[in-house]
Amino acid sequence: LLEKQFGTLWHGLTILWAILLTSFTYSLVSMILYLVLGLEDLMYQHAVGFSGVIFHLSVLESNLTPHRSRSLFGFMTVPSVAYPWA
Repeated sequence: LLEKQFGTLWHGLTILWAILLTSFTYSLVSMILYLVLGLEDLMYQHAVGFSGVIFHLSVLESNLTPHRSRSLFGFMTVPSVAYPWA
């Protein structure tokens, strides 16, 4: 649904932006933890994964949906904005 709303080019740029943003955030947190607490192990890890990008896309989709609430496994309803966090 997001690709239909944004178009293929903008959807690809959104994914690229999410990759860069999650990688930068991970590097920044690693650097801060190294400088403050001396945790050097996080500086040597070389992969973050694609889960941050998938979370980014789910947040976009839930914020752009016309529905106000979503069903959480059929047990309860939550607001669409809070759905990715539930």
